[in-house]
Amino acid sequence: MNKSSLLVLLFCFSATFAAVPVAMNCPDGWKWFIRSRGGWCMKVFVETLVQEKAEEKCVAQGATIAGVQNANESAWMRSEFESQYKTPAYMWVGGKRIKPCLNSGLTAACSRVTSFYWTDKSTVGVQGFTWKEGEPNNHGGGGQWCLQLMSNTGLMDDVNLEIQAEAKCEEHGAFIAADLESFLKAPGYFWIGAKRITPCRYVGITNRCSQITWFYWIDESTVGVQGFRWLLSEPNNVKWSDKSSGYVCGKVASFD
Repeated sequence: MNKSSLLVLLFCFSATFAAVPVAMNCPDGWKWFIRSRGGWCMKVFVETLVQEKAEEKCVAQGATIAGVQNANESAWMRSEFESQYKTPAYMWVGGKRIKPCLNSGLTAACSRVTSFYWTDKSTVGVQGFTWKEGEPNNHGGGGQWCLQLMSNTGLMDDVNLEIQAEAKCEEHGAFIAADLESFLKAPGYFWIGAKRITPCRYVGITNRCSQITWFYWIDESTVGVQGFRWLLSEPNNVKWSDKSSGYVCGKVASFD
């Protein structure tokens, strides 16, 4: 090997281990973390809302819903949340179900480490996925495409991604109705136009809040109770978690 080749080799070797600048500046009130892709800023917000709205709130801050890189980040998120909310609850974090697993429960292909991916373009690996036992199970055969973190246990659950169906209908001057299998070509749940009456909003089945008195039709056309055909023991008002009590926003740190 001649001298020029040796010099080039030594230069490349030293450049490989040269210090890479890391952005360390975050806005006031945001917490800095180091990640493999550089500096990362996060902030916990307490507000009860659906995942779509939480993402909109983060975007307004120049951020996105943050994933969970490791146990250290999870502990900070949960502590910060409970310092504001004062009681354990769920919060949105940045993960979504991969397309091949959208309608699948736990299988060899759709496992606890392969069913979801991080959406913030910063979190890497699977260390941050800390699922409850039996999760992510995609309960009901589909629709549980988003990710919540429980503040007291640090465990995660897959939950419904609420589709703003009524708003979409209103865009077309219509109310909610559906003929799902004609275009989906498979069984599944879909939105229809009914809502819970106010006196029964926070109770289970009682004499007053029964299978025929609990809900009302909202389309201003449907009448009577013949159309209500409930699953066994429904409507039981067990929370189907399409909302969380908070969310975590994250964004890349800056150099200035």
